[in-house]
Amino acid sequence: AVRTAILIILTAAVIFGVPQAEVTADMRARAKTINFATIYGQGPFALARQLGISTAGAFAAGVIFAFAPPRFTRLAQLHLATVQWIPFCLAFVHAYLQRGRRRDLLLALAFFTLQSVTSGHGGLFLFLSLLALALYLLARRSVPPVRTLVRDVGVAGLLLFELGLEKRPA
Repeated sequence: AVRTAILIILTAAVIFGVPQAEVTADMRARAKTINFATIYGQGPFALARQLGISTAGAFAAGVIFAFAPPRFTRLAQLHLATVQWIPFCLAFVHAYLQRGRRRDLLLALAFFTLQSVTSGHGGLFLFLSLLALALYLLARRSVPPVRTLVRDVGVAGLLLFELGLEKRPA
């Protein structure tokens, strides 16, 4: 319980940009909400509603929490930090397939690149997941036309994808 309280204070200090000694009860409550919302996968819309802030603010709070140093004090869960980009990539692939927006595809490629750069094993797992999804879509004959995919990926997408597949020295 004491470790959790310290983690919440440290997270609040990072999120609100104040020294630990200046963290108020309201800041601790908001940080606790952000901690548990992020851990349990609550989306930015629900988090924004719960905290009474904008969706962009909730998204920013989640991103700050994802990189907050106190999060890494739990060494038993450190391995989870290396696969944190997979859900973002898959979510944007899903959004692209649902809405067909180029921005969603480029964001999926950006998160694929981040995942591949932070963890080769996580990048391989994500690649295999995307390959399985592509095979599933092919079997259902619901793949977007190749011409549309090429147009939506564009040069920026190819550069992101290439960066994600770039070989790193052993």
